[in-house]
Amino acid sequence: SLVIINSHNIKTLFKILTYKIISKTKMYTYSIYLSILFLDGYLSTQNLLRGPYKPPPISEVCLSSIYCQGDFLRTIQTSKIFEASKTFVDMKMKKKKETILNDFRTLNNTFHGTIPLLELKKFVKTNFQQHTINKWLPSDFKNHPKIIDKVQDYTYKEFLSGINQLWKKLAKKISEKVKTDKDLYSLIYVPNGFFVNMEFQNEFNYWDAYWIIRGALICGMETTVKGILKNFIYIIQKYGYVLMGNRIYYKGRSQPPLLTQMMATYYEYTKDEKFITDNIALLDAEMMYWIKYRSINVKSVGNTYIMTHYMSDACNPRPEMYSIDVHITKSLPAVRYQNEYLCRVKAASESGWGFSSKHFHNRKHYNDFRKTLLKTNPLNFAYVELNSIMQSNSNILSNLYLIVNDQANSNFYKQLAHRYQIGINALLWNEDEKMWLDFDTTIAESRNYFYASNLAPLWTGSYDDKLSEFYGDSAVEYLIRNNIINKDLTPRYICVPTSFYNTGLDWDYFNCWPQLQSMIIFGLHSTRSKKAQKVAFNLASSWVNTNFVGFNQTGTLFKKYSAIKLGSDGEEKSRQHYPTGYGVTIGVLLEIFHEWGNKLKSKQ
Repeated sequence: SLVIINSHNIKTLFKILTYKIISKTKMYTYSIYLSILFLDGYLSTQNLLRGPYKPPPISEVCLSSIYCQGDFLRTIQTSKIFEASKTFVDMKMKKKKETILNDFRTLNNTFHGTIPLLELKKFVKTNFQQHTINKWLPSDFKNHPKIIDKVQDYTYKEFLSGINQLWKKLAKKISEKVKTDKDLYSLIYVPNGFFVNMEFQNEFNYWDAYWIIRGALICGMETTVKGILKNFIYIIQKYGYVLMGNRIYYKGRSQPPLLTQMMATYYEYTKDEKFITDNIALLDAEMMYWIKYRSINVKSVGNTYIMTHYMSDACNPRPEMYSIDVHITKSLPAVRYQNEYLCRVKAASESGWGFSSKHFHNRKHYNDFRKTLLKTNPLNFAYVELNSIMQSNSNILSNLYLIVNDQANSNFYKQLAHRYQIGINALLWNEDEKMWLDFDTTIAESRNYFYASNLAPLWTGSYDDKLSEFYGDSAVEYLIRNNIINKDLTPRYICVPTSFYNTGLDWDYFNCWPQLQSMIIFGLHSTRSKKAQKVAFNLASSWVNTNFVGFNQTGTLFKKYSAIKLGSDGEEKSRQHYPTGYGVTIGVLLEIFHEWGNKLKSKQ
């Protein structure tokens, strides 16, 4: 292997050996992740040795013949005993796996491979039971956190007080029994309590935890947040990366890697240097997982850039959405095409956007659900938000390594952040639109469609800070051209829609998601553009208002809101059918009140 380096920090950044030398001598404990070719300022994957830290082994995909794949799971899930596929794979086994599978084979033989539905229901009832985790009250929960006093508007003060009480309903902790009898569960044990998004849930969600953690820190729950971060560290130690949730059937899938940003936020509040020192190697391991397993070389105009995309390590039906995946693949003529589709749909679920026209290779068939999802192919795209997060993570890790006095690794990540920035500038920034756009790697072109995530680089700071005002002003003009805001900088919608494609999918028009509102609002606010800062406040005020109206009507917060109907999630349900939540929405509201609590005024 030939590695060409053009860098100012060769001695401190790299120890270069070829694969051939490594395989023969085995004299170093360095771990091979990836190689990086620095040539005229561009980066492509070759051979890079990082060490001496040895990362945890990357876990294989889930092979469980109960919860993940095989004839037994296919029989249960395609029979549609339960309305939702996730119901079954979240159940606990009453007996050992071997006993259940042997009994199933006997039953299957008795009925010559076609078990009647009633018999199958009896079998499931005999061998499985519903499992919920324990409610939990964080030791540092406060009935009246300081943030409430910051809010000047009396109506909003009462609103925020009500929101704070929701934490108690969303706090959960896993019993030690799950650890000792782990083979009986799909649930993965973690040692500390955490917050779920909705009261009925029994697992964490990876990228949503970023906003939950920020909200919890604003409410003074630093000990609880440290425990949540330790849970993610525990998962990395076990699997080599953070799964999208703590279920074994999520192995092979992650979500936007925000743990490094969570740790930085925690450090900002606590200045806990020891915690950073003890765990920075595992943050490094997660970054290297994404670089090794999710990076691609993208060629454009004669140059090669390193970018990151979503993927999956397995190509079988998603256990939690099994019946839907099987239903859709029936229209495909060969196993090869079925497997390709299943890889693509799993990659889309890794994005956190499940599902959206953002993942479509073309935009036909909006009214046909099956054909719509068949067009899902995120493997072909370099997304703005993911590559911005990777660039930002590199910057943050560079700073964290300085805190722990590791100059060499700090330099490495500083250089890596620079290389990601080169790719963002060259591929994602569209000069005609004056905006970042997702990039189609198959045809080397921008995907000129409005998505709320297009503004993510403002949120991550993935641009030249000297041009902060320019990028802020450009974003405002982009929002005006796309009719998101009026020329007087007031919102045209109740909140920023995810897209303008009315596909009927969750992550499209007319839905507004709190994660994306946070990215846009705080991205605009962070620039030095006065217009962008004004738009940020206006969008924040409108978002808080629709959350407030919905809360008054239902007593809870929603996972998403309608851009066209005030206080609604777009789903007409009676009050009692709204579950208590929503963790991410709580976090984003707290972010907004933390920034503008003394300025926000309710309509009342």
